[in-house]
Amino acid sequence: MKYFRWLITKYPHLANEHDVKVQNYIKQAKDDTKKVRLISSLLAVILAALLGYAIGYLLGRYSSFDANERFAVILLNAAILIFLSNKVEQHLIKQRLVKLLAS
Repeated sequence: MKYFRWLITKYPHLANEHDVKVQNYIKQAKDDTKKVRLISSLLAVILAALLGYAIGYLLGRYSSFDANERFAVILLNAAILIFLSNKVEQHLIKQRLVKLLAS
């Protein structure tokens, strides 16, 4: 995510600031949210594994899908969860940036 561009769009007065100062805001927001983002990522991995197993088992037992189709569905599930995990991480960082700039 291009947080620099997002910050300049949301806070136009930052365009007059030095790039280093804006990058420091971004670095601080990432550092402040590191633990929460790590926990979020771990939960996403666990959820992806559990859902992947459940989907694979249920499709294998109750449908006529072959192994390749089940694998494709499991990969799709993982891709969706990774996408959602990235969105959550971006939201956490943006939320922290807004708090940093408000103070």
